[in-house]
Amino acid sequence: MHEMSIALSIIDLASDQAAKAQAQKIVEIELDIGTLSGVEMEALTFAMEIAKMESVLESARIRINKIEAIGECLECGNVFDAEGFINHCPRCGEMNTKVIRGKELQLKSILVE
Repeated sequence: MHEMSIALSIIDLASDQAAKAQAQKIVEIELDIGTLSGVEMEALTFAMEIAKMESVLESARIRINKIEAIGECLECGNVFDAEGFINHCPRCGEMNTKVIRGKELQLKSILVE
């Protein structure tokens, strides 16, 4: 389960930022996770709950924003809901598309005390 290593990395990053801010604890962290990021949301939530034990995040609220995948056709400019990394444009049928949103995996914000 690679979600545990992701959770531990998030804990380390948030802990480092809290230390830089001379904070005693983290109240909340907010994550942006894209549907095409390869992260299983439920597994990450479970891993975060375990990983934050006995850390500065122990009582922190974990907010996860699910970022839906969006694609763009490079032929006709149509923007559409992407099903994966390879998509046919629903307007013109071309495969010359790119994913413009939905690959995110980022720590968006940290609220400290």
